[in-house]
Amino acid sequence: MNDFKENKKFLMQYRITQKKIDELEEELSKLDDQAHVQSQKLTGMPSSESLNDYDTLIVHKTSVQDEINRLSIIARKQFKTVLEVILKLNNKDYRDILELYFLYRLTLDDIALKINMSCRNVERLYSQAVKSCR
Repeated sequence: MNDFKENKKFLMQYRITQKKIDELEEELSKLDDQAHVQSQKLTGMPSSESLNDYDTLIVHKTSVQDEINRLSIIARKQFKTVLEVILKLNNKDYRDILELYFLYRLTLDDIALKINMSCRNVERLYSQAVKSCR
C-alpha cells in the first residue's frame, strides 16, 4: 500500500496545481468585476480614497495574475512529467484511466461513463495502475 500512496502523491501533483490555478482564476474574475465597478465610480473627479481603493485592487489583481503565471509554468512541467510516467505503462486501460484522472481531472465515475466500463472495474484498474507507476 505504501507504493500506492507514494505513486498517487507523485501523480496528483499536476491535478493539485491545476486546482490552485482554477481557484486563482476564479478570484481574478471576481477582482475583474470589482475593478470594473470601481472604474465606473472614478468618472468625473474621483476622491483620493476611491483612487486608493482602485490602486489596491489593481495591485491585488496583478499579484493574483503573477501567481497564476508562476503556477502555470510549474503545471506544464508537472503535466509533462506525469504524462511520461503514465505512457511507460504497458496496459492501455491503465494509461487511459490515469491520463483521464490525473491529467484531464475527470472523476472515476466520469471515466467509467466515458470508456463504457463499470465504476467498480475502473476503480480496480485505477488502483492497479497507480501501483504499477514509476
